[in-house]
Amino acid sequence: LMPANVRSSTHISASAGGFNVSPQVINRLPAPIHDAITASFVHAIDMVFLVAVPFAVLTFLISLALRELKLRTSSGLFADGEVAAGAAEMESELARVAEATAPVGIDYGA
Repeated sequence: LMPANVRSSTHISASAGGFNVSPQVINRLPAPIHDAITASFVHAIDMVFLVAVPFAVLTFLISLALRELKLRTSSGLFADGEVAAGAAEMESELARVAEATAPVGIDYGA
């Protein structure tokens, strides 16, 4: 597809993994090949946006139809009466760990 002099002067490879060419190499190609490669990229990007925008609009409209659910105000780890007792127990345990790991001469309990 490419003229022999272009093929030998420039290494261009395209595979299922992608098109592995720097912009500098594309700029050095002859005008018809440069234009064909540039137009193919422009067409591909246009197609991506033409497909993605309707999906984005559709998902936004669907999100408007979802009903709002109130979030919980507690974690659910403790029963209502156990929250204060659990917090006090956790605070005393943290103070014990801080005191046990504190450097010598520093009192975190004061």
